[in-house]
Amino acid sequence: MKKLMWLLPVVALVISCGGEDDADSYFPVAVGNTWTYDMMVTIMTPGDTLENTGTTTTEITRLTTLDNDVEAYEQVMAMMWDDSTMIPNSVDTTFIQVTDDHILIYDDLADTDPDTAAVLPIEAGNTWTVYADVSDTMTAEVIEQTDVTVPAGTFADSWLIRYTSLGQTQENYLGRNVGIVKYDMWIAEQNADIEFIKELTGYDVE
Repeated sequence: MKKLMWLLPVVALVISCGGEDDADSYFPVAVGNTWTYDMMVTIMTPGDTLENTGTTTTEITRLTTLDNDVEAYEQVMAMMWDDSTMIPNSVDTTFIQVTDDHILIYDDLADTDPDTAAVLPIEAGNTWTVYADVSDTMTAEVIEQTDVTVPAGTFADSWLIRYTSLGQTQENYLGRNVGIVKYDMWIAEQNADIEFIKELTGYDVE
């Protein structure tokens, strides 16, 4: 896997398909759309528990063309931690291709091996392979619709999508007319368990 672990809360923002619960309902996309999140990471080791909090801002900055002539949306995600000595602040730029059937993530303009963030349409029980390489495979499943409450409000009938790979589980909650409203990630390592949570605090979408 490339950067998908951190991108999944953002990537679903650009899904586009038809139907009553179409992609524009759950993943509005337009240049200038922005989302802000509170985030917290908890690192649990046999002898200690460490926590850090911060904020994330994600923006769709432009529609551009990759080196392989694929049209894609550029998204920029800035992560600012309260304790940047524990986890460095970062700014990550990736590119999202929207097709009739898939959402694909490219690490950079020259990337030719994208991850599959979503398969369309979104329906409970749908499964797919996000990526597969010699060391690991990530799969995804649409679990259910559920109500989610975060600082930005309560979002009814949000879609829960679960992503799993070796030692890692991620869950996205997708709110109608908003996009990602909550993201949970759990990582089991040899000497530590890690939980990472992001919750929507505000958004400006068309």
